[in-house]
Amino acid sequence: PDRVEAYIDDGPALPLRRALPRPDVPQPPGQPCGFEWLVPLPVGNEARSLTVRVRALGTQGSAWYSPPTRIRYQPRTAQPGPAPLDLPRPVTRPPSSGDGRLVVLTHSLTIGGGQLYLQQLLLRLMADEAFDVLVISPNDGPLRAELEDAGIAVHVTRDYVVDPSQYAGAQVELRTLIRAWGADAVLANTLGTFPAVDVATSEGIPTAWAVHESFELPVFQYLNWGERGLDPLVAGRMRHALKVADLVVFEARATLELFAREIPELRAIVVPYGVAPGDIAAFKASIDRSQLRREAGFAEDDIVLLCVGVFEPRKAILGLLAAFDEIAAVYPRARLLLVGAHRSPYSESVAGATSGLPSRERITIVEITPDIYPWYGIADAIVSASDIESLPRSLLEAMTFGMPVVAAESFGTSELVVDGVTGFRCEANSHVSLCAALVRLLSLEDDDRRMMGARATGLVTELGGQDYHRDYAALIRQLMTARRSAGDTPTRAGDRLDHG
Repeated sequence: PDRVEAYIDDGPALPLRRALPRPDVPQPPGQPCGFEWLVPLPVGNEARSLTVRVRALGTQGSAWYSPPTRIRYQPRTAQPGPAPLDLPRPVTRPPSSGDGRLVVLTHSLTIGGGQLYLQQLLLRLMADEAFDVLVISPNDGPLRAELEDAGIAVHVTRDYVVDPSQYAGAQVELRTLIRAWGADAVLANTLGTFPAVDVATSEGIPTAWAVHESFELPVFQYLNWGERGLDPLVAGRMRHALKVADLVVFEARATLELFAREIPELRAIVVPYGVAPGDIAAFKASIDRSQLRREAGFAEDDIVLLCVGVFEPRKAILGLLAAFDEIAAVYPRARLLLVGAHRSPYSESVAGATSGLPSRERITIVEITPDIYPWYGIADAIVSASDIESLPRSLLEAMTFGMPVVAAESFGTSELVVDGVTGFRCEANSHVSLCAALVRLLSLEDDDRRMMGARATGLVTELGGQDYHRDYAALIRQLMTARRSAGDTPTRAGDRLDHG
């Protein structure tokens, strides 16, 4: 199919994520037939029902309709327990030393977009500022060593607890750690840190929260905690943390608007972020591009399409494979380079699908790596078929390297791709639209493609954000100043700052 849609009762068509693995269904090699989408349903106190139908639209205009399916559901009730969410009142904290003491809450120190965002932010902050920084993370990883080498203290803890029977106890442990550091301000990274943000805001510590996830809250809960999601009491604490955090920071306007619809009380701003152009320029000047390509198995006249990102369904890697295979016969110079493989069922599906494609010899798969610049140095264009992105770091880096972009429309990608100027847009989860965008790119003369890449670099420069650490430094200093002027008297988070 070109695309797959669902209808709920008499509602409008909902585009579905397509080209997903279905090992239980016979299918041609490289043509995965699964589809899905996550839809928050209206809830109340009573059981409800609805009717779902699916329509698949073929690439030649044909249509297939499923029979209607009646679904009955009821809201989940809060798990009974002995007042698990009664939190202690704040107490006096020790004074800060130096210019200020900052606690940073994050979800992981492994390689990923949100993790690298924070790592670069902290390394730049430490180069310019004199904060005492403690990073708290439930997951260790290779980024820890770089942070510690920069003089940042790192504490690896257990997973943030969302079980309502243990929530309060885990809060006390986090509170003790934050108090021991004597935090003047808290910086949180990613939505999944909400239990720790709940601690900071209940303590009256001014908190800035960088949220990268472009998901509706019920969808985010499903993705992270399965079909049962979060207990309603704990889900309420997530929403409360978003309401009372002093500042919620987004990198894309569309993501801010998504959250503002769900949390009208949200105090939020957009802080554009960027990559280090000086580092990229220095790397480009230090390499022999032709030699890099030869060593990686690419010919001088190959047109290398690069896709960077941890392999997972929302990245639509399987859909990209199918599109590339369809156009590969027409464009013999085209090569596809996929960076982001790891141990997972979806990665295994990507490897299995690739092995069955006629174009398999022109597809290269690379595991997740922190050393990503050489792959940018090799490539001619960047491709993102992902249906959910805020502001992908990979696109910013590739555009700074001078590459044009092919990207599915999704939140922040629409801010980066000016169709026909810096690259080509396509409809998310549409086989025909993705093929058409790839054809438009590959039909360009080499010089025209390079000119488009130069315009992409110019757009990234105009958008700014290369010094986003200075924006954060100003925000953190404002938070610290507000706390000191308020003393140790707890106040409602956010009341102390004017965010405009």
